[in-house]
Amino acid sequence: MYDHEDSFEVDKLRSQIRHLRNELDLVREENEATTLNYYDLYKNLENQVADRTNELKKAMETIDNYNHKLEAMLEERTRHLIKTERHAAFSLLSQGIVHNLKNPLSIISSATQLLKLAKPDPNSADFEQENIEFMGRMDKHLDKIEKGTKQMLEMINSLMAKSKNDTTEELAIVDINELLQKEIDFLNADPIFKYKIEKSINFFPMPLVVEILPGELSQIFQNLVRNAMDAMYLNEYRKIMIETGLSGGETWFSIKDNGPGIPQENQEKIFDPFFSTKLRADKNTNDEPTGTGLGLHMCSQMVENYEGHIELNSNKGEGAEFKVFLPKKEIKEELLVVN
Repeated sequence: MYDHEDSFEVDKLRSQIRHLRNELDLVREENEATTLNYYDLYKNLENQVADRTNELKKAMETIDNYNHKLEAMLEERTRHLIKTERHAAFSLLSQGIVHNLKNPLSIISSATQLLKLAKPDPNSADFEQENIEFMGRMDKHLDKIEKGTKQMLEMINSLMAKSKNDTTEELAIVDINELLQKEIDFLNADPIFKYKIEKSINFFPMPLVVEILPGELSQIFQNLVRNAMDAMYLNEYRKIMIETGLSGGETWFSIKDNGPGIPQENQEKIFDPFFSTKLRADKNTNDEPTGTGLGLHMCSQMVENYEGHIELNSNKGEGAEFKVFLPKKEIKEELLVVN
């Protein structure tokens, strides 16, 4: 009886083991199937991620291409606007010079007419005395003619030198003091600059030599002076201070006005392209100054091309000062180019 029961229990145990083994086999098969499914899903997801990555890469390349094209278009447009602005400024000052030529021409014409009217009649009984008086008056009128002619030559030479500087495409070694003085002389063709603005000019006593495109330096200076004039548009009393100097290995020049100053929130973006506190020309309804927002950006870019920089110092109600730093060029004084 005891042996039979033991045998029965053993068989029962074996049956349970076989059942567990079968269940274990089923679980193993299910796990293997699940693993394969997960592997297939993983590979499928991996392929999808790779496909999406390639698509994104192609999209980014397309966007980069568009950005490069837009940057090129913007650069070309900016160059065009800068060139247009330069030509407009040159045209404006040229008109001023042509207008100013009328004064010496009028002097010459008047002196010539007076000489013709005062010419003595050879048949007059007092011809000898009249001739003596005429010769005395002639010297006075000839002095006027000479003075008028000299003024005209100076204006024409200034215009020709300005035109040459603005059109040259080659680097030149120039003295900042000399070039800025010529620009100031040229700006005097503008009656507002000449008669309505007090100017304080303080040049460094020694030559400040830089290697630069003269036309670009002229444009930077002209732009900063024009901005200073525009800033003082509503001032009854206007003053511009122009100064040059030397600091370590850098030369510098500054333009300071007594306008309202530049608000702090605008100083951080004052050199950004197309940022301007002035009205656009197409929105101006009176004689207020207008701007494109490219002037200071252009100045900053040109100065940086020569490894220089521009500093802005301004407080509300105390005007603004722009200080342009450029690397000093070490050169023998006799090699300095005189334009």
